[in-house]
Amino acid sequence: MDNVLKILYEEENAVYPNLSQVLKEIKNAARYDSDFEKMSDDLNGAYITIKEVSDYLSNYKSNINFDPVRIEQIRERLGSLNFLKKKYNLSVDELIKKAEDLTNELNLTENYDYELEKLSKDVSSKKEDLYNTGVKLSGSRVKNAKELEKEINKYLNEVGLESADFKIDFGYYNSDEENNFTYKLKEGYVTLTRNGLDNVEFLIKVNKGSDYTPLRKTASGGEISRVMLAIKASVSSGDNIPILVFDEIDAGISGRIAGKVGKVMKELAKTHQIISITHLPQIAAISQRHFYIEKSNVKDETITKIRVLDEDEKVTEVAKLISGENVTEAAEKSARELIES
Repeated sequence: MDNVLKILYEEENAVYPNLSQVLKEIKNAARYDSDFEKMSDDLNGAYITIKEVSDYLSNYKSNINFDPVRIEQIRERLGSLNFLKKKYNLSVDELIKKAEDLTNELNLTENYDYELEKLSKDVSSKKEDLYNTGVKLSGSRVKNAKELEKEINKYLNEVGLESADFKIDFGYYNSDEENNFTYKLKEGYVTLTRNGLDNVEFLIKVNKGSDYTPLRKTASGGEISRVMLAIKASVSSGDNIPILVFDEIDAGISGRIAGKVGKVMKELAKTHQIISITHLPQIAAISQRHFYIEKSNVKDETITKIRVLDEDEKVTEVAKLISGENVTEAAEKSARELIES
């Protein structure tokens, strides 16, 4: 830049002053010879252009702020960036992001107690919200449980458990100490679970005058099957269980009650696939499809076979349940009447 300005202005044979002198002489010559007029115009245009270039370069030079200290700072900064790029194998943008992350971690460390207290208050607030939501859910459950109890007890009477009484018991999951999943009450801690606050237990008393005991500990196999039938019949419109299996659901019941059990099962079969193992003709007769299972010994091995019965075979097997292996005409007639009814 300096060399250009010297050539234009400062040297002894500088372009700008010499061109000015030449232009002056040409103008004087044009007074005596008109041929010099065009040359004078061309030189004047060149003179103006050179002056504009000279002025621009001069202003450009005067606006350049050369600060050795700042230049050294920039050089050191570039050196640090190149060192960090090699050390962490990151681009400049990635280094900036890492610096932000480290700054946030440093701020968190410096304000650890404040951040911990803030998070603790937030956790307490969320626990309170969960507890209040759980209380509302529990209230709704208790209300609906009363209706469910009435419905189940109605079906228990129909399936031969006339003396039984079913009850749903509610309690909270309690804890002796505080943890991340408990909420403090006056009387202790209640556990907040993904299913709410309630610890639900099905209770039943099978005989009049007895106490309520947990269903899972009290009823026999046949009784549990009938209780489950009553429960499923009560909630059949709202569950998502496609298949129900009842094993010996007719154990210990009479033919009259078996007929009632069969009607309940048939109603339940409208919305579910029912698989029932039975020895009572009243229940076997209402099936839409009858399977016969038999065992046989082949050499030293016991073979179990299952096959679907046609309509005549079904009549025969139901008749066997009525009269035994020797099927009488009366038994066959009764079997047909049961199936047709």
